[in-house]
Amino acid sequence: MTVAYPTTGMLNPQREAPALACSSCGTRAVALDKPFCAHCGSRVSLSVKSGIASIAATRSLQFAALAVLTNILVGGASFGVVYLLSDAARLTEAAVGLEAVRFVIVGVLLAVAIRYGIRGLKQTRDGALRRRPWAILGLVIAGFYGLLILGSFTATAALYLFVL
Repeated sequence: MTVAYPTTGMLNPQREAPALACSSCGTRAVALDKPFCAHCGSRVSLSVKSGIASIAATRSLQFAALAVLTNILVGGASFGVVYLLSDAARLTEAAVGLEAVRFVIVGVLLAVAIRYGIRGLKQTRDGALRRRPWAILGLVIAGFYGLLILGSFTATAALYLFVL
């Protein structure tokens, strides 16, 4: 009598979702979206080659880069709308409105990047968590673009208010 190899699960093998292990207690059931371990209460962190990385420092740089890309996209769309606008009398009104939209959208992303950057600096202060330069770079990029966006909005609003 011969026995065939069971074919159940061969086409779609059941794989467990990757989970982080808690660095304090070793529990493998730590969710990626929770900041603390449900078993012992310690902070969940991301493991890298050189040690444990601060998630907030990583998010700071990611949100700063997202703000730069969003600024490019929204600024390009604003330029396109102003360029295609045929009514020259309403050109400054359209420019102020589009600058306000860009200020709000990009400003929110920059505020989140600064918030995560400050949190990342606090987490990496003692050297236990890595990626402190990422938090610093996220803060520098977010601060620089924040000043650029604020200056652009102020200049456009001044043009609208004082030219008319």
